[in-house]
Amino acid sequence: MDLLSLTKLSEITRDSVREALVSHGSGLKLLLASDRPRDMHLINQIANYETLVKRLAGLARFVVLDLGLGIQPFAEKILPLCDELLIILEGVPNTIIHTKALIDDIAELGIPKKIIKVVLNNRVRSDTQLPSSQVQARIGA
Repeated sequence: MDLLSLTKLSEITRDSVREALVSHGSGLKLLLASDRPRDMHLINQIANYETLVKRLAGLARFVVLDLGLGIQPFAEKILPLCDELLIILEGVPNTIIHTKALIDDIAELGIPKKIIKVVLNNRVRSDTQLPSSQVQARIGA
């Protein structure tokens, strides 16, 4: 069942969300995004996203949401439901600039900066990546 395309929010029940979860061998349960490019219009189903996140929160102690790049249309409703926000970045100058702007934009939505945590991912060894101390200084953390 495609939960984001439902027209009645009452159809997004705890049971329908549970049925949509996919079990992973590690024991995690995942709610996978659509792999169809034509489903991009679902990004505007803001009420469905909000209801879905609330149902997920009732099913697990911890819910991790990957909200993708930037601030999507549903973020204003979803972000206030989060206890903690993790922003993962690489230590390259353009990503640092983008991350600083993203933190400011999230704060403008009324989200307290104290719940935003920045995680530096050094996945590729490169001379273009900055050390964590320089990344912290540029972000202002």
